[in-house]
Amino acid sequence: MKPSDVEFLLTASRLKRLHRVGWLMSVGADESVASHMWGTALAALLLVNESEHAHDVNIARVLLMAILHDLPEAILSDIPHDRIPADLKTRLEKQVFTELVARLDQQGQLSEAWRELTEGRTVEARTVLAADVIDMVVQALFFERAGVRPEALHEFFTSGLARVRKTGIQAAIDLFELLYQEHMNRHQPSSQVPDEQES
Repeated sequence: MKPSDVEFLLTASRLKRLHRVGWLMSVGADESVASHMWGTALAALLLVNESEHAHDVNIARVLLMAILHDLPEAILSDIPHDRIPADLKTRLEKQVFTELVARLDQQGQLSEAWRELTEGRTVEARTVLAADVIDMVVQALFFERAGVRPEALHEFFTSGLARVRKTGIQAAIDLFELLYQEHMNRHQPSSQVPDEQES
């Protein structure tokens, strides 16, 4: 181990204290970015186990991408999707990620995992992208059960639907529908999963 490893860990540990802005702005509740990254990894693990092709999925690769997926926020902070253009956000995240891992012995492995995730073409990457959304709506339900009005959280479900469908991960789509039904049962018991036009 080298001093650069210590600095990397200390920088990444900022994520334990960095709050996700979307929750603060929408409902005044908080969740750390590190907590979300853990939730994403856990959801990804479940999705792999539920996949009809589970034996073909590299679960170590899935978990690696899950624990890296928001790492640039240790420097950039949590930037809401609607605050800057998506292409600029992607470029900034790539630049920061590259700088964060530049002095690590595992730089090549980590950079390759990041590239795979951002391209989103492999089943492993798409599983993590789906799990990212699943954890968001799980957190929304957690807030609902803690007393936050469902109406204040509805946008997180409608915005997440298209993102989950885009991954093509059927286990994630099925799980999203279950989570959405619980959300809707709190104020509209007869509602169905929203149409894509609503997202």
